[in-house]
Amino acid sequence: HHSVGSFLTACRLATNWTVEELADVVGMRKKTPGDVEHNLYQGDLLTWRRLCVALELSQQTQEAFLRKFFAGRLDSFRIDPARHHMRGSFLIACRVAKGWTQAELGKAAGIRTNAVFAIEHNRYNGELRMWRRLCVALELSQQTQEAFLRKFFAGRLDSFSLDRKSVV
Repeated sequence: HHSVGSFLTACRLATNWTVEELADVVGMRKKTPGDVEHNLYQGDLLTWRRLCVALELSQQTQEAFLRKFFAGRLDSFRIDPARHHMRGSFLIACRVAKGWTQAELGKAAGIRTNAVFAIEHNRYNGELRMWRRLCVALELSQQTQEAFLRKFFAGRLDSFSLDRKSVV
């Protein structure tokens, strides 16, 4: 597919849904899928996550789509640090899985929305104490937090719970 629009059209037609039916299933304005299909709107990652789930796209198809149309921004919708090359991609996947906007995540974690934006766009790495607040707000399991720390903070900290006073 040469555009997000042609990709969405092909996926929708494979389900035999109309644009209106897809909008109803996803819970979005009826105009949005048509705008995406006609390349008038690319859609944000939260919208695409909802579309991928509704269309029951395989993990492999989702990741191929992300590589082609969101390269460098999001590697996978999975909340598995091993699937991500950058901290920003991991944070986006976690936020989108909760169905949250950047502002909602910022509020839940007690950090500014522009900091969430900067981390997601790989312009700011964030301090350990900020990541601890993000992980708590996102309700990530201890196992996921430890895998994240091993991948992105190798050698600096193995677990947030080892020294809570210094990172909370």
